[in-house]
Amino acid sequence: MGFESENRTILDIYNKAACYIVPRYQRGYVWNEQNWSELFTDISFTLKVDDKMSWSHFLGTVVLSDRNNTVENKDSAVSYYEIIDGQQRMTTVYIIIAAIKRRFVEIDTEESINRSEYVDSAYLTTLQSNNMRTLKIKNEELDSDFKEILDYCSNNDIKNINKYNKLYKVFMYYYNELEGMDYDTLSKFLDKLININIVEIVSGEEEEIYNIFEVLN
Repeated sequence: MGFESENRTILDIYNKAACYIVPRYQRGYVWNEQNWSELFTDISFTLKVDDKMSWSHFLGTVVLSDRNNTVENKDSAVSYYEIIDGQQRMTTVYIIIAAIKRRFVEIDTEESINRSEYVDSAYLTTLQSNNMRTLKIKNEELDSDFKEILDYCSNNDIKNINKYNKLYKVFMYYYNELEGMDYDTLSKFLDKLININIVEIVSGEEEEIYNIFEVLN
């Protein structure tokens, strides 16, 4: 089986009925404020660009290993991929989307609540065949932290996140940057985010996928 390389957008990746698994052997989440700031600045810049200009941020390459034939207890309604390269970017985008959802919840209008629910069902979770939802990104080290953040983002009655959450700093960085955006601005920001360009490389051959990783790195 040869690998597939496709030009995608964040929308293509996150709006798919899929679960992206971070392998145990990968390093932890290490992006810092400089990385977060650069990404936020790039997205914010697109908000100022004339709509007639077809300019979009490019996030780089994501390398995925097709695990649909190897995942134990897999769900027939979900496609499974292992993230070989791109974990930092995919995790960061996931957290930005979660922060946007929380801000929609806090605006607390019928329109914003409906939008927050759509964000959750489209980009943050995946519907399984048993009608239960599962996290779009699975990371054994961070699953409980992801779940705590999503609970916070879904319930306006929850006032804070545990500061010992491993994703606390990145979430609060974007949450604070989005503060003060009204519904329309927040919606435009989300639209710019999900239209970020990305190259997706997928293969079901383990040796091949790691060769690709070595070439890219």
